[in-house]
Amino acid sequence: MAFLVPDSTYTAKVGDSSITVKVKITPDGARATKDICSYVKKGDLVKPNAKLNNGTGKPKGITVHNTNNISVASGTNPAEQYARATYPNGNMNGVAVHYWVYKSEIWQQLADNERGWHAADGSSRRSSQRAGETIGGNLDTISIECIETGSDAESEDTTAKLVAYLLNKHGLSPDTDIYTHNYFYSKKYCPAYILPHWKDFLAKCKAYYTAMQGGSSDSGEGGTLYRVQVGAYKKKANAENMLARLKAAGFDGYITSKTEAATAATTPTTTAPQATQTPKKTVDELAREVIAGKWGNGSDRKKRLTDAGYDYSAVQKRVNELLK
Repeated sequence: MAFLVPDSTYTAKVGDSSITVKVKITPDGARATKDICSYVKKGDLVKPNAKLNNGTGKPKGITVHNTNNISVASGTNPAEQYARATYPNGNMNGVAVHYWVYKSEIWQQLADNERGWHAADGSSRRSSQRAGETIGGNLDTISIECIETGSDAESEDTTAKLVAYLLNKHGLSPDTDIYTHNYFYSKKYCPAYILPHWKDFLAKCKAYYTAMQGGSSDSGEGGTLYRVQVGAYKKKANAENMLARLKAAGFDGYITSKTEAATAATTPTTTAPQATQTPKKTVDELAREVIAGKWGNGSDRKKRLTDAGYDYSAVQKRVNELLK
């Protein structure tokens, strides 16, 4: 059968490096043309056709797998061949995986918000790595198959970058939301080639994730932390809206609460109230400056405009209008 041709391809920046993803999503409603496994017979759906996390589509974590390297025909690579073997060929025993990774190659076969068949835990849940929560491998996580026989540094590095990108994209944490296949199915020693150095792999994922936040994993001299506050609101909904805007812009954050009395008690009386700064330039002026290269490119432009108090989306929209 002919090699797969991606429906789309995108490149995402991960710190100082990047990943390129070839997207070939298994169609909704696609059915098996033969008996594939015990739960996918001829005429059955070849993927769950359901959203993660009780239908919300919000992933709770990322599950990392290993599968062995294979010999392939000239002109392709194992990531493409595994994807093709899954669908449309139906030769992967019913597996439905989100991402296949080999060296620098990444093929995506399920949308991030879709359930897969990869963790061998059916439709069950167990205790999460987040205290007091539950999680299912199939029901709630994005799956990544790292293709290697023995430890392959390049494939594992690309997998770590993809993990970091997905954590950042979906508001997940490198401290609690990366899972092994073994976590959900103890009889399966997987990812077999990464498990012996799992802590090192997690550290690499976290380093790439931290780089995406524009920061360092260091906590400062003497363990001192310097916190940055971007707002204070009387209504929780407004705080949640600001947090969503921060995450959409690529920043991590969290909400804390403090009564006005407590705030007053901890605020020095010599501190004068700060006036709200309002942007001085119009959207049109900013758009022309962007075109002239004064605000940088990509995520750097977005960060600089947002940090300066401007509406990045409005500015970018005007840029697109001017360049038509």
